[in-house]
Amino acid sequence: MPKFRVVLAEHGYRDVQIERDIIEAAGGELDDCHGQPIEQVLEACRDADAILVRRIQFTPERIAALRKCKTIVRYGVGVDNVDLPTATKAGIIVGHVPVYCQDEVSTQAIALLLACIRTVVSTHDKLRAGGWDVHANEPVYRAAGKTLGIVGLGTLGQAVATKLQNWNLRLIAADPFVDPEIASRLNVQLIPFDSLL
Repeated sequence: MPKFRVVLAEHGYRDVQIERDIIEAAGGELDDCHGQPIEQVLEACRDADAILVRRIQFTPERIAALRKCKTIVRYGVGVDNVDLPTATKAGIIVGHVPVYCQDEVSTQAIALLLACIRTVVSTHDKLRAGGWDVHANEPVYRAAGKTLGIVGLGTLGQAVATKLQNWNLRLIAADPFVDPEIASRLNVQLIPFDSLL
C-alpha cells in the first residue's frame, strides 16, 4: 500500500513517466487525472496528500474541500491560481517551478523580437500573395548596434540577456528587485522603467 497519494490534476504532456517514477520511488502513487471533467478532478483531489496542477484555480472553496492535502505544486512560474492565504491557513505548502520553460520562453521572446524587426510575418504574407518588392514601404531593421530594453531581469530576462550577449546590442533593463551584480555580470545597464520606455 502506498505511503501517500499525489493527484496530477492536469498537465498537457504526452506522458508523466518521470513524475510517476519519482513518486513511486518515494513510496507513493500518482493519480493522473488529465483530461477528466473538472468535477472528477476535484473529487480525486479531496483525499490527495499532494496535488500537481498547471492552470486549474484552487479557490478558497476548493481548498476547503481538501481533506488531507499537505502541498500543492504548480507546473509553472508563479502561483496566482492558488489562493495562498487560504492554503496557508489550511497548513498547505504551495510551490512552483521558478525555471519552468525558461529556455523555451526566452527563445520565443527572441523569435518574436526578430519577427518584428525583420518583418517576417508581413514579408511572408506579401510573398504568398505574389509580391516581390516586399520592403518598398516597410523598413527592415538591423539588430546590431541597437539598444534592447528588457522589462524585468528575473530568470526569463536573464536568459534573454544571456542569449543576446554576442549580438552587438546595448542591453538595458528595468527591474527594481534584481541584484545589480547580476545585471553587471550580464553586461546589462539597469535604468528606471520610465527611462527604459
